[in-house]
Amino acid sequence: MQFRYAAGGRRGRFDSGEGGVQQRPRPEAAPLTFTLVADSGAAFGDPFSPTHRVRVTREEGRLEVRPEGELSGDTIATHRPAGDDGYFMLTLSPGRADGAVQPRDLTVVLDVSGSMSGTKIEQAKAALRQLLASLGSQDRFRLLAFSNGVRAHRSEWTDPTRDELADARRWIAGLHADGGTNVAGALSEAFRLESPAERLPIVVFLTDGLPSVGERNPERIAAQAEGERGRARVFAFGVGYDVNTYAKIQHPVLTDIAVGEAPVELVEIHPATLPDLFSGEELVVFGRYRTSRTRSGELTVSGRRNNRAERFTTRVTFPEHELANDFIPRLWASRKIGALAQELRLHGMNQELVEEIRRTALRYGLLSEFTSYLVQEPEEFAQGPVPRDVRSLAAPSAAVGEGAVAAAKQDRARREARTEMELADADEDLLSRGHLGQTRHVAGRLFAERHGVWTDLAHRDSLRTVEIAPYGDAYFALLQHLPEVKPYFGAFGSVLVAGEQVSIRLADGGRESLSQGELDRLVREFRGP
Repeated sequence: MQFRYAAGGRRGRFDSGEGGVQQRPRPEAAPLTFTLVADSGAAFGDPFSPTHRVRVTREEGRLEVRPEGELSGDTIATHRPAGDDGYFMLTLSPGRADGAVQPRDLTVVLDVSGSMSGTKIEQAKAALRQLLASLGSQDRFRLLAFSNGVRAHRSEWTDPTRDELADARRWIAGLHADGGTNVAGALSEAFRLESPAERLPIVVFLTDGLPSVGERNPERIAAQAEGERGRARVFAFGVGYDVNTYAKIQHPVLTDIAVGEAPVELVEIHPATLPDLFSGEELVVFGRYRTSRTRSGELTVSGRRNNRAERFTTRVTFPEHELANDFIPRLWASRKIGALAQELRLHGMNQELVEEIRRTALRYGLLSEFTSYLVQEPEEFAQGPVPRDVRSLAAPSAAVGEGAVAAAKQDRARREARTEMELADADEDLLSRGHLGQTRHVAGRLFAERHGVWTDLAHRDSLRTVEIAPYGDAYFALLQHLPEVKPYFGAFGSVLVAGEQVSIRLADGGRESLSQGELDRLVREFRGP
């Protein structure tokens, strides 16, 4: 297991086994920098790095990108504003599979219902043949096909001998599509056989549609599968993926990964359960940390490689204050929102979760299904104006149908976001699906344009609003005594910014001056108790 290093710093070495771990530092790496040059620079947007500041120059159609200063080799990046818990981003990469890998028990489940007829069934057969070709000599496999019922190539595990693989290919060739879609029955059969501890059970599920036979409620099917799957790792694919997509599960490198000891308290880690890592993959973990002062020490990550315990320890620092890496809080919040939204889809409406999604989205300037209504004007709702208390608890997309698929994809995009560009893509998708107005992110807040005024989505109708004229005495007094509004006043000509107990609107015709008492009250109410 290696932590990902760009340059500098030190690597530790894994010693595997149950009897303990040693760490052997390597010599310091040489400082590293680079320059990326693209002759057709006009074809590219603005380059962005989630971990380093970059310098971008464009001249005569040529694009050059270079890091500002030398690249650091930190495996962990942090952000810690004053008066708040800290945020961290940890990057893990297991490297390539070396030598023996953990043997797999691979179960492939194929939807052969009527909706799979034509090109889809041929694509699915190609995927099954690709998966068979990925089997190693120590692996075992099962093939299942389902429509109204479930049928199996073999009732037990099969070794990938030449004769057995040839027989499996003949079985695949004979598959045809008709009937309904019994998802629950197929999953139950997929989880029927157990695998010993030294083998990694993997279930690949290929389908194109929704359940129409047996249990049809997606939430109950998901709950049933979670209760039955045991140690099995489940990968669900929509038919139509490039068959090379399945190559990622060929070489499991590290399983049962967990973040262990740290010099500070680590909380709200996303993903909460770290997934297995396969050859060539990279895992980015976001979380929060608590400390009353700067603390340095060892951070440990553990896992199992080829069924042997492994642990890696590296020295890290969690600062008391850190203003760099200000992209981390929004990415952490995105992961949190995606996880909470997934929880709602699996277990049904929960008012506390809805409010937590709304609070998180508004605080960190993110869109969600429960804040996107704020971008719309009331007249844009098909049923007419909707009271705020009803809209604030609006249900997420339906549990079935095209809308459910799109919403689930966005939840996943939120849970897996690693850069601000990916966040912007997720917001753009939600805006396009909801036919919402223009929005802009500025300094951690999300603004929507309403009748020429850029409105902070954290603004509530119940908040008192104070209007301030641009460039008057009151304007400059606010910038001096309330410097946190500078980014918003600078970004927009007309803007409404929400505080804790009052909102401030920058608009022609607003207050030109404020008494000292009025100014003190405005600052106090904006910041809150």
